[in-house]
Amino acid sequence: VAHPADVAQGEAVIAADDGGAASPDLVSSGWRAVEGPGTWRRSSRLRFVAPPPASVYLSGHAPAEAAWLAGWLGEYVLRRDLLVNGWPTFESRRCGATRCDRR
Repeated sequence: VAHPADVAQGEAVIAADDGGAASPDLVSSGWRAVEGPGTWRRSSRLRFVAPPPASVYLSGHAPAEAAWLAGWLGEYVLRRDLLVNGWPTFESRRCGATRCDRR
């Protein structure tokens, strides 16, 4: 991981120990970080965190005693502009930006 011109010359700030991985999520051997010119150190603190999906689906059966639950089922889309306590936020596609009556 570095500026593209540096990566093209084999220079980086963070690198995967498994140089053959096609993408960061496929790295299984761990990561290393540069300490200085030509000096690398393995780092157990570095890890790949996948971005949240663009949407999630809640599905299932709402039993008669919890029929209200059916109003919460469906597709929820990622709000890219909003984090709550540092976590991604999803919003019901049915409701959009307005408050939903789920009764």
